[in-house]
Amino acid sequence: MGIAPYEALKAAMMKIAEKRTDFTMDIYMGNMKAGVDIAKFHENENYDVIISRGATSRLIKAAVHIPVVAVNFSAYDILRAMKLAENYPHKYAIVGFPGITKIARVLCDLLQRDIDIVTIYHEEDARDVLKDLKNRGFSMVICGTIGPNTPRKPGCPVS
Repeated sequence: MGIAPYEALKAAMMKIAEKRTDFTMDIYMGNMKAGVDIAKFHENENYDVIISRGATSRLIKAAVHIPVVAVNFSAYDILRAMKLAENYPHKYAIVGFPGITKIARVLCDLLQRDIDIVTIYHEEDARDVLKDLKNRGFSMVICGTIGPNTPRKPGCPVS
């Protein structure tokens, strides 16, 4: 079973699964708690493994007995986002769970870039972090799905 936290990963999983004849794969989309809910709902359906990414895979691993394989973020994923952000003329920060921010810190050191990096450990922390960054004049955040999904939640001060 694949549980993709965002549409592009779901599409990539589907593309790979279509080319393979040695296994079948059901693919769902759900980020963080929604991903856990999907995994729990299908937990007793004879899946050999669950494939997911980032914090969603970590949460799923803690919630079900099925083995979880995490599609990790690569340094290239983060470097690409950082290079795109170089053209942005205003203050920006990198926000994410440790899987993203550890790589970002190494890249900033290597590239000698002074970019604010904020590590969060719980989904609930994102709202306060984004509010703080907005209050400090940051107008863009490089992040995983936690950033774009948080402002959609009722009462979030960041849009």
